[in-house]
Amino acid sequence: VSRLSEHPVADMVTDVILDLSALSIGVGFPAARMLLEDCESVPNRAFHLMIVSNPEMDDRILSIPSSRAGSVKGFSPPIEEDAQGIAQVWIPQLASGRAQALTQIGAAIPSRYKICPLLPFPARNPRRADDLLAEYRTELVDEWQVDPRDVVYASERNPLDCYGPHSTLKTRFDRTMKGPYEPRMVLSPVGSKVLAAGALMAAIEHDMAVQYLETESYQFDNSVIGPHEAPDMTVHLILSGPLYASYDEVVPAQ
Repeated sequence: VSRLSEHPVADMVTDVILDLSALSIGVGFPAARMLLEDCESVPNRAFHLMIVSNPEMDDRILSIPSSRAGSVKGFSPPIEEDAQGIAQVWIPQLASGRAQALTQIGAAIPSRYKICPLLPFPARNPRRADDLLAEYRTELVDEWQVDPRDVVYASERNPLDCYGPHSTLKTRFDRTMKGPYEPRMVLSPVGSKVLAAGALMAAIEHDMAVQYLETESYQFDNSVIGPHEAPDMTVHLILSGPLYASYDEVVPAQ
């Protein structure tokens, strides 16, 4: 963000594109928020997010997390420890091989009122959600004591399918708890970048906290390489720009 601030986008630029594919959450989220705010301040400038995703390849990448969880810059409303009247709802995104990281992140979020794990469904692999439920059985049942009715599902192909449930949960909790409690939503998008993009949109719109654990190194499993590897999926999002101005002009007339 500091480097981007030192080199502002030229006035004649009409479209700014950020490729999240290879950026960590700790880098991509602050950069996206800053660029979005910059584009919204300039008439007729559009801001795009691009993501290339391959869930099957992601399953073969083992990340070695750092030892300390923390809030992502720009997405760090206070996470209360013992404040009265605060109901913190944690939405961890389940991903293969990230149980240890999510356990560390969860330990840094005290006084959790409710935990709503996010599962990729529908998915290209129809059993991906079932496999994750089996992998996280200890955390879901013994450690987090998750009510099955609180599990959130979102398509691994469509970030808007992730944005919608996050936004709906925030609206419903605000309406339900208004008065006795103040709900705080804390997101932990540690898996698919497609789902993370949906979480990013909700976090910006509703000023949600993002609690994360940066990765120190990666290991790649070459043992399952085959001739029929699943193709990459490309996602393109337009978060601001003339497209939305045209939409606003049409909607009131309908």
